[in-house]
Amino acid sequence: MSTVLIYDPISEDGLNILRKAGHTLITRQELNEKNKDSIEGLVIRTSPLKGDFLSQLPHLKVIGRHGVGVDNIDLDYATKAGIIVGNTPYANAVSVAEHVLGMMLYFIKKYTLSDSLIREGKFRERDHIGLSELNGKTLGIIGFGKVGKAVYRIAHDGFAMNVIVYDPYIEVPKDVHSVEKLEELLKSSDFVTIHTPLTEETHCMIDTKELSLMKKGAILINAARGPVINVDAVAQSLRDGHLGGLAVDVFPEEPPRPDSPILTAPHVLMTPHSAALTYEAIYRMATGAAEAVVRVLRGEKPDYIVNPEVLKEGKK
Repeated sequence: MSTVLIYDPISEDGLNILRKAGHTLITRQELNEKNKDSIEGLVIRTSPLKGDFLSQLPHLKVIGRHGVGVDNIDLDYATKAGIIVGNTPYANAVSVAEHVLGMMLYFIKKYTLSDSLIREGKFRERDHIGLSELNGKTLGIIGFGKVGKAVYRIAHDGFAMNVIVYDPYIEVPKDVHSVEKLEELLKSSDFVTIHTPLTEETHCMIDTKELSLMKKGAILINAARGPVINVDAVAQSLRDGHLGGLAVDVFPEEPPRPDSPILTAPHVLMTPHSAALTYEAIYRMATGAAEAVVRVLRGEKPDYIVNPEVLKEGKK
């Protein structure tokens, strides 16, 4: 059978699928010049996977991505080399969507402030906290892929929010309120949440101009990829009192630099790229990535292929 490189640690559930299929597993630490030629499959999470490394694995047939985004993988090289890249697009959608709604609730329910008031003996100040509801508020969703759709369902069906969607690449259902221009969404939304892949076009898609278009006091949420927002511009907007709050699960550099401006900006909620790290999502991502590798190595197509042109060109 084949040798599979476990580039990043994954759960035993995924490893057992690979073992059951008869494959030999090695970790990145066990990789050496003697076993590189034997590797036909690879499972990765978020570590960078560059072409110069992939070129050292001449018999690699498939990369199983433990997650959705593939900006950490040299997809151009993989495609040219005939390496199938399979991901797990549905695995973490619910977990990330729930995380986003939780961030929204954090800002309007002011849980931390309420808790601290009680601990400080200021129970009677509850009348001055200034709480609100999600019901009836407007949520702008940028990107209507798997996670965006999951956020929509919870926000629209569960919290009766008014939801606006912007996605120039996906045909949005007619019963979903969508706009053709990002500016329309930004001007109308009380909350803006981003769910796009990281591309040249989405890099810093929320910058000084876009922030100026947002409602004063609006909340910006980024659980997609760190570089889709300009954190310097966001921090300045927070300090100026225009942007009402920022919730981020991702950063341009992870972990964020100690001098990152959002670490000292007001009204910021941060989580350590953990939105997808629920028990359920980890299980689905690990098993899904492992299944993708197993399928390709036995001559089948994985359920989800990021670079289907590899198959069309009849490679590997």
